[in-house]
Amino acid sequence: MKCRLNGSGRAFTAAVFCVAVFGVAAGSRCDETNRIGASDSRVSVDRSIGILWSDSPLRTALENLARQQEVFIWLDRRVDPGRPVSATAQDTPIREFLADVARREGLGLCVFGSVLYLGPSDSVATLRTLGELRRQDARVLPRAKSRRFLREEPMQWDDLAAPRDLLARLGEENQVEIVDLDRVVHDLWPAMRLPSLSLVDRLTLILAPFDLTFCVEDEGARIRLLPIPDQVFLTRRYPAGARREEVVERWKAASPESRIRIEGDEIVVEGRLEDHELLWGHGRPSRRVERARAAPGGKGTVERLRIDRLVFKDQPLEAIIRHLAGQFKLDLTLDADSLRRAGVDLDQRVSLEITNATVDELFEKLLGPVGLTFVRDDSTLEIRAAKPR
Repeated sequence: MKCRLNGSGRAFTAAVFCVAVFGVAAGSRCDETNRIGASDSRVSVDRSIGILWSDSPLRTALENLARQQEVFIWLDRRVDPGRPVSATAQDTPIREFLADVARREGLGLCVFGSVLYLGPSDSVATLRTLGELRRQDARVLPRAKSRRFLREEPMQWDDLAAPRDLLARLGEENQVEIVDLDRVVHDLWPAMRLPSLSLVDRLTLILAPFDLTFCVEDEGARIRLLPIPDQVFLTRRYPAGARREEVVERWKAASPESRIRIEGDEIVVEGRLEDHELLWGHGRPSRRVERARAAPGGKGTVERLRIDRLVFKDQPLEAIIRHLAGQFKLDLTLDADSLRRAGVDLDQRVSLEITNATVDELFEKLLGPVGLTFVRDDSTLEIRAAKPR
């Protein structure tokens, strides 16, 4: 599998996480490391809090907040943990409060689930995008290897752990050779317990503070450590529609840093993941669903439906599932956490075109290739991980 670092198209393959871990520079005392954690629960980062900081050391303030609110907060190793910080909030979401602190301190904030990462603004700005690029690459591996990289498991280590040793341990446990470990400078980290995360996420937590990412080679048998590229962006294609020029101008105004152009019947966007999320509301997949008339009060309405033609192009899997459930008026049961633990990435981009099909045929074609199955009646839809063959 070829590695490219310029971030274009589907270049440079693997999968990276948006949160950086931190350690101590060689020669520092262990008690100066930046370990700020919480329990394994995934508490919403949008919980409102009231708080007052007055010239508090940044690391200490974050540790107290993490402990009191049971969230994970990571402070980048390049940020002085002893810098004094003053801040106050009343009935303010944790995410919003920390974003304000980061902004005033000249830092950036990246959020993934209940993990909040503070670090240098330039690095934070592209971390989620870099993560999605690496995640895309993990998805195209052979199915067994892809699940190995995306399956979620917890991880922990003791005081004075060296990041090189942690990486070597991950490689050994997952039967993956890690090349160029000497790119990781010597560090000693405090004891840490991480929540359940995919292998790619755990690798990234260890690599990101060193400005490193990784490339998967030999169909998942080996990973090579490489510097994070200067330019990191995602390329995605959206159906253009009849008013494509107007849409492009509106999108350029909404996301001026993105590169946006028309190619045929598609709008091509090169930008950060956050930019794509902003534009996603305008990039709905084209679709045309023909519904059969149901007899008044009759049963089996969904069975009567016939899809004349339906097209999705490079859209998030979970978004498609939820859209279809709403379209067919089905109550959806989808346990995202359990599916991710089974190695199914609901954020993966999929494309689908189907004609003259039943609802069940539609779901079989959508879900089968990504390792999912379903149980449906006339009013409910349950999505499950398919049993290994």
